[in-house]
Amino acid sequence: MTRLSRSSSLLHLLPFCILLASLAAFASAAEPIQLYGINYSNRQGPDWDATKCKSDNQVLQDLQALRGLTKRVRILSLSDCNQGMQVVQAAKTLNMQVLLGLWVSDDEGVFAAEVATLQNMMDNGMIDSSTIVGVTVGSEAVYRKDVSANVMVEYFDQVKQVMQDGGMTDIPVSICDIDDIYIQYPQLFAGDQVVVNSFPYWESQDIDAAVTYLEAQMDPILAQSNGKSFILGETGWPSDGTSDQTSVASPANQAQYLMDFYCRMDRQLNWNYYWFTGIDNDWRSEQDQTTDGVESHFGLLNSDLTLKDYLVDFVFTCPDSNVEYSIQLGAAGDSTPTASVPAPSPTAFSTTTFAPSTSTATATPAAPAAAPTGRAPTSPTTAAPTRRPASSPTAKNAVDGVTTCSAYKRCFALELQGECCPTANGVFLKCCEVGLLDDGGNDNAADVTASPATSPTSIRSQRLLH
Repeated sequence: MTRLSRSSSLLHLLPFCILLASLAAFASAAEPIQLYGINYSNRQGPDWDATKCKSDNQVLQDLQALRGLTKRVRILSLSDCNQGMQVVQAAKTLNMQVLLGLWVSDDEGVFAAEVATLQNMMDNGMIDSSTIVGVTVGSEAVYRKDVSANVMVEYFDQVKQVMQDGGMTDIPVSICDIDDIYIQYPQLFAGDQVVVNSFPYWESQDIDAAVTYLEAQMDPILAQSNGKSFILGETGWPSDGTSDQTSVASPANQAQYLMDFYCRMDRQLNWNYYWFTGIDNDWRSEQDQTTDGVESHFGLLNSDLTLKDYLVDFVFTCPDSNVEYSIQLGAAGDSTPTASVPAPSPTAFSTTTFAPSTSTATATPAAPAAAPTGRAPTSPTTAAPTRRPASSPTAKNAVDGVTTCSAYKRCFALELQGECCPTANGVFLKCCEVGLLDDGGNDNAADVTASPATSPTSIRSQRLLH
């Protein structure tokens, strides 16, 4: 080949090279999103699996992967799989922070083990305010009816005393439960902070209105917080799976909820929150004995730590800004020691830009090129979640003068006690909308299961397994 012909051949490649350079510039121009925090668990198998707990190196790899998205993780247990010691040690290595959680169940021995682990961690110098941003007692334990609200306050007092005795007075201790439980039992506001879980997905909310709904749900919580700092302990949306009496799980809906939530709660309202969750828990299908349950698919990353296909090139802007945002796992921004983490698999680049949804327009990301491997065929789940009663300012079927929870079909089915329609604080729970038990017609309570299950196979009962 002559020099001229060789140059001519190279010229043919020039447009392609320019295109690649343009796409690379487009990708790098987007600002990486930094979530305030992410929920994490070091589980990798069901209760009966002898290898259910991840190794120290696996936990280090997990947190290294998540570190491109956040500098904080939240755990729900200290003693399960030695999670407290393991996660805190990895967090210290990576200069991350941890919101510790002590699990509460109907077994007093479980809580005793959590407190003993907390004490052991303090004795070994693992607890300090530079790494530990707070401690939560329980996670939806009152909602599950594992303990009463009064017992939960006693548990909180016990943990608070342990922290004070250890000289950790600068680390806040709080109670975590869902919004309606906080409203029904205002004694739960006793914590140093108000930590609330809320999922529009579980409330069957349309994706276009999900973030607006979430904000409205938190209004009465913020109004009663008495100036205490508020933390959204869990929120998120599954990318796959099926479940009765819920909204639609899909890649498009997960991406839209992330986008809408980030623009409103993070960028505009500056909330403190922990996204649920960072990494898919594939093993939950086996634990829950379902073929395609949603609990396996709340992660932004696949279980092999690769970013989900449809999020790789997901770029969006917020209504109040022209800044483009994207997920960039390698965007931690400093020279912190790293673990060996598998690199994301290559995916074709898409230059589609998305904007958060409004009442007249929605944003839908392109469908993934291929479904993640190892996923079971779609089929109905074997254990449906119990729906939560969402609070609302009014309830169309509430009857004047009839306020007790037990008088209303859905409130009764959920085994709520005390005043619901309205509560002592004047808030109507959504379960009031179905109507009275004895109204004689249009029984809409049939779609509500009796009460949160306590077996390991119930999707919503074993939050520890997240």
